[in-house]
Amino acid sequence: AAASDNNSKKDAVKKKEKATTTAKINQDRGGVAYPYGNSKYQALFACYDGHGEGGEMVSQYALVEVQRLLEKRLRKADLSLVESHRGCGGLSRVDEDKESVEVEIRDDENSAKLSKEEKEDFLIANAFRDVFVQVDRGLLKEEEIEPMYSGTTACVVLMRQNK
Repeated sequence: AAASDNNSKKDAVKKKEKATTTAKINQDRGGVAYPYGNSKYQALFACYDGHGEGGEMVSQYALVEVQRLLEKRLRKADLSLVESHRGCGGLSRVDEDKESVEVEIRDDENSAKLSKEEKEDFLIANAFRDVFVQVDRGLLKEEEIEPMYSGTTACVVLMRQNK
């Protein structure tokens, strides 16, 4: 009789667990873009971990927009600029009303000491920063997304050549 009582209790616990379990929407998104920026020497890897109510929509928005805007921003920055200018103090500005980003290349004492590779890294880092700001602002314009109660954590890697 004791064994059947234990089985009855276990069955009751299992039924209770099943009744309280709800399905969760997968809020994670990820993607690989290769070739990226019309170059077989570039790839973009991205992983987004959504959170909050509607986190899946934020992750999806970021997945699409970061890839699109970063490619556009890198083309606008034109990494060949680093070869044609001595310095790269690098002021950049995100236009709040448009998707355009201006890059100002200026000569200064510190930037003259940077190698071509360091200048490219600087332009890429600014492009990432500006694109993330732009995507964050763009979320405010999306009617179906409430960015005050949802979001995403992003890990995005641009691979160029073998780096």
